[in-house]
Amino acid sequence: MQLPNSLDKRFKEISKECLSCYREGDFTRFIELQEEKWKLLPEPKEDYFESFHVAHNIATVSIEAGDLEKARSWSKRLFRCDSGRAELGERDFVAGQVAFAAGKWELAREHFVRANVLSEGACFSGEDRRYYDFFLGKLDQRSDSVRGECKKLAAWPLPEEKEIEVDGDELDTELHHQVQLQAAEGDSKLAEGNTEEAIKDYRAAIKLLPEPQDRWEASTWLHTALGDAYFLDERFREAGSEFYNALNCPNGFQNPYVLVRLGQCLFELGNQEGAKEYLLRAFMLDGKKVFQGEDKKYFGLIRPLV
Repeated sequence: MQLPNSLDKRFKEISKECLSCYREGDFTRFIELQEEKWKLLPEPKEDYFESFHVAHNIATVSIEAGDLEKARSWSKRLFRCDSGRAELGERDFVAGQVAFAAGKWELAREHFVRANVLSEGACFSGEDRRYYDFFLGKLDQRSDSVRGECKKLAAWPLPEEKEIEVDGDELDTELHHQVQLQAAEGDSKLAEGNTEEAIKDYRAAIKLLPEPQDRWEASTWLHTALGDAYFLDERFREAGSEFYNALNCPNGFQNPYVLVRLGQCLFELGNQEGAKEYLLRAFMLDGKKVFQGEDKKYFGLIRPLV
């Protein structure tokens, strides 16, 4: 979606100032300006094509600034921005950079592999050579001397100096039990075909989670269950919103089921390019078995790519 004319001039002014800040090495001001852009975007912000560039810029410059928490947050948000954009591996490449910076070697490799496939090898062009060397296995992360070697290569802190969390926190036993009971009510009603009541129960379970809700492991499966309820009711826009939520909860972006469901929602909403992206991610994580029991049209969409 294009920016409103009323914002276009201001965005160009901010972009010009951002360029000056970056050249001067003022990453803090650069990020502040990009965040100002984000605030100016009308809701839903992620629908605008400019949202992709803002999230991409903040994520990558945050890596250079050594702020891995911010880089991770905006990298995750990047996957939700401009879903109609042709998928060239850019999102996965940024996620790979963040994982590499944090010393999450296996996760970094997974993202770089997907970026390489989606971009047909073009994603490493013009980028820091260390990423391509890592992708080829020239930087062996299993060796005993790897941390010292990577310290020489990387300008950002290693994990023991600044870590980012991939796994979520666990609820205390009593609250976890309450959440499970509420969700089980939803499961029972969904099995009975009472979708509306099931949705209410799943939402009630989510409300039990303390803020910020997306820090808890339970948030991933709760949003997935809610998304499934909408999906089975063929309310694909609402379903897609919940699977996007699940994607941004602990380990959601590594969950093949969440990815395939999100791809299916985008397919049903007519967003073929977005559907390809997420269906392909699901296939890369779990192979063809993730499509078992699903309509053949979904795998058919990515068959030429695999």
